[in-house]
Amino acid sequence: MPYCPQCGRSHTLDTGGCRFQTTITAPAESAPAPRRRSVMTTDYQDQVLIGTRIEEEHRKTYDWLVQCFRDGVHPSSNAFYAHIAMDHVREDTMYYDKLEKAGL
Repeated sequence: MPYCPQCGRSHTLDTGGCRFQTTITAPAESAPAPRRRSVMTTDYQDQVLIGTRIEEEHRKTYDWLVQCFRDGVHPSSNAFYAHIAMDHVREDTMYYDKLEKAGL
């Protein structure tokens, strides 16, 4: 399932947006309650914005995936992961050695 940028969950997006982003309303005699807090729009917003810019390094993989779907081809998960790995290796040939050394 796709990642939802509105709530940070993986789910099918309903028409009109995220199905988990709901407005909670109070009884008619009082003012409407505020919207539920969203992890995406509150606590981690700055980190997600920074990460979104950084993860644009995967643009070639995204373009490859779009072309696969246009051609009616659904690549295997291993082919997808290999493309992501190549994105990282293009960025730094020692990328995975450094991750292992850092214990990640």
